[in-house]
Amino acid sequence: MKHVTLYIALAVLLVLVTGCFSVPKIVCPDGTVVADARQCDTHLLEDVRLDDDVDDAPVVDDAPSVAEVPYDPAVKALLEKHVGKVKSLSFTYAPIILTTKGPATYAGDKYSWYEPLNRVRVDLHDATKIPKDTRYDTVYVNLASRTVQAYCLNKNTAYCPVPGEQRTAKFSDFDIVYPLDWLDEVPSTAFIKESKMFENRDVKVLRYEKDGLYVELFIDPFNGVPLRRAYFTAENYEARTLQGGVEYQDIAYNLVKDTDVVPK
Repeated sequence: MKHVTLYIALAVLLVLVTGCFSVPKIVCPDGTVVADARQCDTHLLEDVRLDDDVDDAPVVDDAPSVAEVPYDPAVKALLEKHVGKVKSLSFTYAPIILTTKGPATYAGDKYSWYEPLNRVRVDLHDATKIPKDTRYDTVYVNLASRTVQAYCLNKNTAYCPVPGEQRTAKFSDFDIVYPLDWLDEVPSTAFIKESKMFENRDVKVLRYEKDGLYVELFIDPFNGVPLRRAYFTAENYEARTLQGGVEYQDIAYNLVKDTDVVPK
């Protein structure tokens, strides 16, 4: 009887000791639970972890942050020059096109833009290209609603069969990029390349890269309005081989009135 009592006491003691000093279980990468990491497949040992350590390590993005390059003060001042100064513009829209003889400007339509109403009047350079029965020579553009109203206003009936008659036109035919719109694309890496004359005006030439092209933006330093945008590819920039662009010729500031851009 004494031996039985002794065996029971030893068994209880063994259970207590085992509970206090339990061998940690190992969870292999394939999900197998073992007592020894060496029992996992050897090619998976580097991923073995104790099942007691269940907290995932925080993900740390150690990629260096790229600080935005600040604008050169002179460039920044030039880009903000128009603010509060320019309320209207009138200009001839002249795309730069490539011909067999090289780049050339095409004298296009005259645009009168009035900023407070966000409206434009377009006087066509040559309306005779439009058939007489559908011809219009003046278009009023509402930039906010992206709509147009077209009229044939010439009083010569040989030109306009019914002077003042409203005609049909498409907004897309007059959806151009206006001078001040180009300022939005100028990156902080832009720099003033040089000063030069353009249409008898002193201009600052901004140089920057855009969509893989080298761009030169001619800006009137007194009003901050772009007068010319030309672009080159990297291969032909040094050779000054122009690829295209636009000029805003015969530009005038703050002469357009609200009555100029609304149909009478």
